[in-house]
Amino acid sequence: MNPLDIVNIYNGGGVGVGDFNNDGLQDLYFTGNMVPCKLYLNKGDFKFEDITAKAGVEGMGRWARGVSIVDINNDGLADIYVCNTIYKDSLRRRNILYINQGVDKEGIPHFKDMAVDYGLDVHLQSTMANFFD
Repeated sequence: MNPLDIVNIYNGGGVGVGDFNNDGLQDLYFTGNMVPCKLYLNKGDFKFEDITAKAGVEGMGRWARGVSIVDINNDGLADIYVCNTIYKDSLRRRNILYINQGVDKEGIPHFKDMAVDYGLDVHLQSTMANFFD
């Protein structure tokens, strides 16, 4: 891949900040493109734990760009909406809506992609989304 063939290849990734396990500490979600997305749980004192695999939010091998943190189903749990781009195959560009399913006994939040259920599995070249009411 090079910028002569793909104009926006060097546009940066996104960072989402939210309290995904409702412990009062802000956790971090980083989008990835040639690498998986990452979710870091804030343990306090500037210590973070990579819980990406446990939480199920790796990004499905898509070229993620922007991320929005929103409680889309109003259940008191922060959800993650990931915008995807670059690939010619529109199925690899589908946006992801990770719905927070709650925390397990270790305080790890778990997520399920429900973009189709919410009509948000956009197949376009997405950069960023914003939610409001």
